[in-house]
Amino acid sequence: MSARSAQRLDPLGSLSARALPLLGSAAAFGYALFSTFSHRDQFSHPLLGILALAVLGAAIAVLNVNAMPSRAPFRRGAFLTVLALAMLAAATSTVATWGSDRLVQDDWGQIAFTVLLVSMAQLRPPAEIATAASVAAVLLGGMVAIPAAHYAIAVGPGIYSIVAATPALALGLGAATYATVIVRGAERWQAAAREGMVRLEPEVREFAARSVHQEQVTALNTNAAPLFAAVIERGALTEADIERAAQAAGELRAHALRLLRGTWLHD
Repeated sequence: MSARSAQRLDPLGSLSARALPLLGSAAAFGYALFSTFSHRDQFSHPLLGILALAVLGAAIAVLNVNAMPSRAPFRRGAFLTVLALAMLAAATSTVATWGSDRLVQDDWGQIAFTVLLVSMAQLRPPAEIATAASVAAVLLGGMVAIPAAHYAIAVGPGIYSIVAATPALALGLGAATYATVIVRGAERWQAAAREGMVRLEPEVREFAARSVHQEQVTALNTNAAPLFAAVIERGALTEADIERAAQAAGELRAHALRLLRGTWLHD
């Protein structure tokens, strides 16, 4: 997998993905809020349930502030902070329902974490997304295996671990694969563009040389040629001709400086 993100390779193209963190944040927090309200009778520590929502909100705030185009690129520190806060929110939610939770598959911790991770697919390198998904699967799976004896369905702790780990692992690796496709496509486009520029460089240089020569000839015809024609016609050089020559030389020098300092953007 590439060590570069889609945002770094194609900043303008990644602007179209700006809505992904916003939509992911809304989906993650909306589901967490709905799950907390609908399972409020399963909370053995209600204050921790509210704290879990607050920590998730902090993760969402860090994500959306740092995902703004004006703050690009999305740094690794922000990425790790979002993941740490989202994992802390999931852990706090699990502790809040300790001993009272009936099912694992309807808990919001692993879902919210995974949605936020997928939302950052174009902001960080694919390898980081895949690594985060793998580590999160282990942590989320281990988190729900400890209170497995209290769940409504009597199965081994490993089953509950798989249920909790699957969303992060499956969707996270899928997001990493999607990001890899985007990154490799951008890299191929850049390679093709560089090859095209190398092929066209001789023609561009020749065209630029002709353009500069033509502009210099035009400037000489406009400023110097009339002066020379007047001197030849009179057969003598006057003080006015000297002043006019100095003025023409200044105009030619200023024109040459403008050509040197100008860019294609000015043109």
